[in-house]
Amino acid sequence: HCLLCQLRKPLKQPVVSKPIISLGVMTRLQIDLIDMRTRPDVVSVDVVYCWILHCIDHFSKFTWAYPLENKSAKEVVVHNTLVSRFIACSFYGINTRTSDTTKATPYEIMFGQHPRGDSEFWKIVKH
Repeated sequence: HCLLCQLRKPLKQPVVSKPIISLGVMTRLQIDLIDMRTRPDVVSVDVVYCWILHCIDHFSKFTWAYPLENKSAKEVVVHNTLVSRFIACSFYGINTRTSDTTKATPYEIMFGQHPRGDSEFWKIVKH
């Protein structure tokens, strides 16, 4: 290869040699802020919440999401706990899906029991 080709050739990025190890539930969290302002199909002038605070427990893979009006530190810390039912249903599906790695659901790892559906709850309450 010529000198110009060698100079243009991208450098190889080093691969992370150590995996991220989590020793238990709630010992390591991944937190992301998702900007919904760039989604014209989702956000309109009437929408108050333009950000989503997304949290994942690294060990159990349990997932939370909270709508935010802005990304200020105060708003992130004192988040609004009203999650739309569409997001809640999606996260319920994620949190109750069995993982190939752990052979359990994130819900089971997080709370030590199987998640109960509404029908199971009402059966218990009636008896």
